[in-house]
Amino acid sequence: MSRAALRSVSTPRPSPGMAEATSLHPPGWTLVVVLEILGLIALLAAFALLPGLAFGADEPSTSIMRPTALPPTGVVAGSFPAGEARYYLVLDAQPGDLMTQLSFGGREGAGKEVELELLDQSARTRDRYWVHGSEASGQATRGFPIDSAGRQVLRLRVKGPETARYCLEIGGKAFPTTGSGCPAPPPSASAGAGGATASPAAKVTRSGEIELVESRCEQRLRVGSDLFFDFDSAGIRPEAAPTLAEVSARLAKSQNPVAIEGHTDAKGADDYNQRLSEERASSVKSYLAAHGTSTSRLTIVGGGERKPVAPNQAPDGSDDPAGRQKNRRVEIVINTCA
Repeated sequence: MSRAALRSVSTPRPSPGMAEATSLHPPGWTLVVVLEILGLIALLAAFALLPGLAFGADEPSTSIMRPTALPPTGVVAGSFPAGEARYYLVLDAQPGDLMTQLSFGGREGAGKEVELELLDQSARTRDRYWVHGSEASGQATRGFPIDSAGRQVLRLRVKGPETARYCLEIGGKAFPTTGSGCPAPPPSASAGAGGATASPAAKVTRSGEIELVESRCEQRLRVGSDLFFDFDSAGIRPEAAPTLAEVSARLAKSQNPVAIEGHTDAKGADDYNQRLSEERASSVKSYLAAHGTSTSRLTIVGGGERKPVAPNQAPDGSDDPAGRQKNRRVEIVINTCA
């Protein structure tokens, strides 16, 4: 067979239809089409996720399957939604007391609700508490005892006008934090120098050495640390016995949960003040437990120097001994809404 004949056999002349197909779909066209389709799918998916990404940047998750990790500051705050929302939070807790505080602020006369639930492994409620009302501001404190290290899931329910704000603050031995409290006082609260805040809805009275601060959902029995403790010590002074007896009598009137908060002034290192405040709160807890209050009701939290009730410095920057003395205190907080 000649070479010309061989060429005619191995490479037959294409038909008109084959030539048209070759011109419309050059080599590699299938790969190009696939890549274009994948790119379109990715673009559509990105647009579908944009609302969720924008929401997640500012608000906790509303899905129990994908709870938001609690930040190291231990603070979750924001504006109320239009209506009601449920947010889910997760944290890695250590054995000890998980201290929590709920607060809200906004226009007086508008109803506001903030509720916190500690969930079990089956997403059922283990414990919960709340603060609600139409006052300009409200606050409640509760401690949850954590028996073993592990993952804890919280459900935060908020309901109120969009102009109002809520805040959840978490700390304690179960979840040591790096934060300094809620980002700002409630809009209607008055703030003094040094970060001190006061709620206009609070009622303040005095009984002996105890300053009683009553607001919705809580009673705070505030006592100066100088009465309870010697300088740089967490041991209870004998002179504190009458005041602690009065505290015990007040606690015996109900079985509501009680948080014992220790606070210091701003003198000294932060970590030292934090440790001292925890040790002093623990000493008061032990004393009350030894005098009839059930330990199951008592939780402790060390506030360190983070929550002053008076200025630590004068306006000119000089030391304010009277203000620092007020900040050195122990507060026994009774949750009256539990």
